[in-house]
Amino acid sequence: MRKKITDEEWKLYIEEHTINKLSLKTLQLKYNLKYNTIYYGLIRFGVVPDTSLTTLEERRTNDVVDDYFNIIDSEEKAYILGFLIADGCVDSKRNRITMKLKEEDKDHLQRILSILSTGYKLYKDTTVRNGKTFNSYKMEIRSSQIVNALAKLGIVDRKTGVETLPTLSKELMPHLIRGIFDGDGSISFRQRGENRKIEALVNICSTNKAFLEDIGKYVVGSVYTEKRPGMDMYRLTATSRESAFKFLTYMYENSTISLQRKFDCYSKYANTVVSPND
Repeated sequence: MRKKITDEEWKLYIEEHTINKLSLKTLQLKYNLKYNTIYYGLIRFGVVPDTSLTTLEERRTNDVVDDYFNIIDSEEKAYILGFLIADGCVDSKRNRITMKLKEEDKDHLQRILSILSTGYKLYKDTTVRNGKTFNSYKMEIRSSQIVNALAKLGIVDRKTGVETLPTLSKELMPHLIRGIFDGDGSISFRQRGENRKIEALVNICSTNKAFLEDIGKYVVGSVYTEKRPGMDMYRLTATSRESAFKFLTYMYENSTISLQRKFDCYSKYANTVVSPND
């Protein structure tokens, strides 16, 4: 049983709430009190509890794995981290991360969301451009711990153009880069030469040249500049049959989590177009 709260302690709680603007929920956790004890205790001392101080995160009822990114020690964590670098959005003011994928990738987004939370749900987003309707799905998770952990790994607000590549163990780097590739990469095919052999073009795109150069330390490829109106876009590209095969194999070999449609392209290329003995 907790000892009786003294007047000095109440004075501290009142200062924390009225001057330091700590919410009732924060006071409850910080001083190991019951919510109703704080609420009615403040009233007893003539202080009207300010429930507006409660943050959106404190009001959430969804279970989130808040410490998921504290230590990156598995293929799954490394992959999702890479995918967030490519396609995620961090909002530190609202303590939330969001990600939106097109409708055909809904199952992949649901898989990631289910790993991070058992309560949040995807919601559908519809955009109309040039008379055409495009459907996508979006996930949103609120967690100050996740936002802070991602910041330590270099994933911050408005990260586009200032991305940094986290340094993980040698075993986990392929999964991190695969996550980035599944978000910002592409595989395309072309026929070249007199015998019309099929080759693959493997790319990762970014507005940050240094970021791609860092990835290039782990995979076979060259960084090229692509001029676009008002900006430069860069591509880390593998163009030869051998370099494309090494690039894809580095990322996908023995993987257990990936974007299905890109994994299917890798499998088709590896199994029918080129092999290590070809």
